[in-house]
Amino acid sequence: MDGKIGKYVFLVGAIVAVLTGLIGEAFSFDVTTVGIVLVIAGIIVGLLNVSGKEATTFLISAITLLVIGGEVKNSIKELPWVGTYLEAMLIYLVIFVAPAAIVVALKEVYSLAQD
Repeated sequence: MDGKIGKYVFLVGAIVAVLTGLIGEAFSFDVTTVGIVLVIAGIIVGLLNVSGKEATTFLISAITLLVIGGEVKNSIKELPWVGTYLEAMLIYLVIFVAPAAIVVALKEVYSLAQD
């Protein structure tokens, strides 16, 4: 059951991140609550979804997303019409993935310390 919950939380979190990026930029409303929900969802995903041999692949993917989020976001917003929306979506995806990456990394460090 945990696997299904984690998969659904991941799917919902990714959809919420993308939609919040689109809607938040289009209507300029405060999205603090959504950010908190994304952080909590990221923690749940990190706890329930990623384990064992998936951890390395997940962490590499998360690092890639976080680096892109930090380095490319200023360039993305310069794109006409869609730049601000792409930047906002990327920011919310980073808000969602970063807590999951922290949890998975801590689980891996703990696992290595056990051995």
